[in-house]
Parts: sequence; C-alpha cells; structure tokens
Amino acid sequence: MGIRNLKKTLLRVALAAAFFGGTPAVANSFAYATLGEDRAITVGASGDAIAGALYESGSIGKFACTLATLRLADSGALDLGDSLGDLLPGFGDTPIGDVTLKQVLASRSGLADGLLPAFRKSPADVMSTPDARTALMKFATGELVSVPGTQWSYDLVNWIAVQAVVEQTTGQPIGDVLDRTVLQAAGMGQSRIFIGEIGDGAAPPSAPVRPLPGFLTCAGGLATTPTDLIALARFPHQGGLSAESLELLTSVTTEDEGYTLGGRYLAAGQSPSRMISWQTGSNGAYKSLVTYDPHTDTAFAAMTASDDNSAIQQARSEWMAQRGL
Repeated sequence: MGIRNLKKTLLRVALAAAFFGGTPAVANSFAYATLGEDRAITVGASGDAIAGALYESGSIGKFACTLATLRLADSGALDLGDSLGDLLPGFGDTPIGDVTLKQVLASRSGLADGLLPAFRKSPADVMSTPDARTALMKFATGELVSVPGTQWSYDLVNWIAVQAVVEQTTGQPIGDVLDRTVLQAAGMGQSRIFIGEIGDGAAPPSAPVRPLPGFLTCAGGLATTPTDLIALARFPHQGGLSAESLELLTSVTTEDEGYTLGGRYLAAGQSPSRMISWQTGSNGAYKSLVTYDPHTDTAFAAMTASDDNSAIQQARSEWMAQRGL
C-alpha cells in the first residue's frame, strides 16, 4: 500500500472521562522532532506547545507492545505461531483457543469485540476489571466473528490478548516488560508507561481525555515525546530485533490498510520496495505520529494535545516533500 492511498481508520474507545490540570492546548499547537541524515535530532514546538512535555501516544503503544512480543520471540520465550490456547492456560477450550499470536498482532484474529458493549452496559464494571487475562475472558471469548486470518478488524480486544500473553509468558506486569524490553533498550529516557492519566509532565489537553484502564496498556499506555517516538521507530531497524522478526514486522498483512504487525509500513513514493515506518495514534485530544525511513535513517515525529491532527499531518507532509517522498 502506498502512502498516498492510506485509508483513515477511526477508532473510538468509550471509557469514563477525566480531566488533566493546566492550560489546554490550542489548535495548531504541537511538539515535533526530526532526525537528519547527519544523525542530529532537532526538537521544537509550534503554538503554545512545550517541547519535552509528555503526550499519550494512543495506538503507537501497540507498536511498542509488538516490539516487546517480537523480542520475547527472539529470546525463545514464545513463538508467533503459538495459539492463545497454548500460551494462556484456561483458554484452550474457548472459541479463541486456536487463534495464533501472529493473527492477533495482525488484527486478523476474528475475536469478537465484547468490550464496547460491556462498557455501554456497565462502565464501572469494565473499569474495575483487574487485569488483561480477566478482561480477555470477560470480553473476548465469544464465538469468533470471522475465520482467523481472513479479515482485518481494528479491535481493542486484540491488544488485551497480546498483553495477557506477554504477562503470562514473563510473569511480570506489562509496564515492567515494556520498560525493560523496549523503553530502556531503545533509549526512550523521556517516556513512561501509565494507567489512567499521564500525571505530572503531561501536555494539558484541549478537551477531557478518557482514562486508560490497566488491561488496555498495550492499546495506549505509552506516554512519550516526539524525540522518543523517533527512538521507538528506529529501534527495530538498529539492532532491536533479529532479521527474522524485522521481516515479520515490516511485511504487510492487510494490503489496503498497509498494516503489518501492530502498525503500518507503507511504500515510499513510486518505490514499492522502499518501506517506511508509518505509525499514528490517538486518544481524545492527544494525536501522535512518527514516520521513519530506514533507508536513510531519517525521521519526523509530532504530537499534539489540541484534538486536531491536521497541523501535525501537514508538518509531516512538508518534511516528506523536502525528501522527495
């Protein structure tokens, strides 16, 4: 799939609202970072944005959890061909038991989304769910909605499953695993994993942002900066993954979405063999993007709390045009 043909996928996650303190961002306010061919990082801010503030990365957290999962595979702790029934004791006799981890990471699992209907019925019950394993059993073990591997569906329950697998495999909370295998390993010193709200250091959003329950950490629990988004995007291409896992990460599994595993890689311009990492995320007013060209080791990242991603998309387009992409 080419960059110019990317479909816009909108995902609304209905969770209880919460406010951050501080002065809300205004339209056209965003923080950004670029990585040049000289390997120099340039950071800046537009409008009233503050360079160095933390932003919710939204679905870019899925990319981070995918890297953690692939690094576990590289260590021999699991295999992407393993089924959820094999990886999660107690799930073998459920309808999702034969779904493979790779199908989940590709959002081609066929899992039924019981999360949003459950939230509409009882928000308090959903928000009080203690962990990913419990959430997976409660919200995603209904009859499959499609044959695994045949249809793409951008559902949060896939990332509940990934989180449950990672925690079961390592015996550690997902935040600890992400910190050790991704944030520290990639040099993301400005970032942290959060539950609920970011807390201190957050860029104040222009509108209330919905808090994140702990069992959805893989779906959006990464608080970060544009500089660290570049570090995240570079990481798998700079020794963070084995050659085999990098091939899996960059191989498109759903052509018309440019989706690979946990994110997108798109063909640059007229060169179908030149794939660019194209990651985006959103939670309420927080919008994020990072584009990384592994062929030139250059990148652009931007984040806003203004509830408007047009400015960061325009800034990315200008950066790409300067490079003939």
